Amino acid sequence: MIALSFVLIAMSLTDLLRTLQLPRPGGRTLPLLEPALAAVACGCLAALSGLGGRAIDVGVLALVVAAGWAWLTDVSRSSARRVSALTFVGAVLGGAIVAGPLLDYPPPAGQLARWQEHAEIAAVRDAEPAQVLLFVAVLLFLGLTANLIVRLVLGPGPALKKVEAELKGGRLLGPLERFFIFGAALSGQFTAVAAVIAAKGILRFPEISRASEDQSNEAEYVLVGSFVSWAIALASAVVVIQYR
Repeated sequence: MIALSFVLIAMSLTDLLRTLQLPRPGGRTLPLLEPALAAVACGCLAALSGLGGRAIDVGVLALVVAAGWAWLTDVSRSSARRVSALTFVGAVLGGAIVAGPLLDYPPPAGQLARWQEHAEIAAVRDAEPAQVLLFVAVLLFLGLTANLIVRLVLGPGPALKKVEAELKGGRLLGPLERFFIFGAALSGQFTAVAAVIAAKGILRFPEISRASEDQSNEAEYVLVGSFVSWAIALASAVVVIQYR
């Protein structure tokens, strides 16, 4: 659970930092800047969580994962490395889930545990620090990183650019949908999940119908992207429930 949490945080922080377009020395590209900052943040968080000397291991793990993710999903190379990026994220997340429990990480405590003791929400106070860490990591992952994974699945092409130009709200609606589905699934409200999916179909029906009449690929992109986004949210909920 600890390894998976920091892997998700490293990838998510890297994507967040890339959107900030941090200044580069001399205007040159420095591809390791965002991964390095993400790794430092993960190491500091591990130290605050009471992992002691293992904080350095967490930082190294975060740097390797973040650097690989940033390199494979770089905008200038995304079309050529799309399959590699998807394979990478699948292997890293799968490896963290399978091999993570075998790693000798001590249970998080430290400042994180002390913050939990004074939390106003009972569920936060009663949860294990590792569970809180995983929950926060998944929330970060369901934002920009999940958006990027959906784009990688759809692949490059004129149809995708046209859909993004016409349906600009998708970049915001996608994370909101995933957050809602994730929360509803965690609380067992699967009727609410079905309602969100049905509402999305109703709202997007005009665009899908128009695309189908024009015999374009827009309808396929909308449907595939939506299903991938929902699958990510539901899979995230399953992982969190599994570690309860």
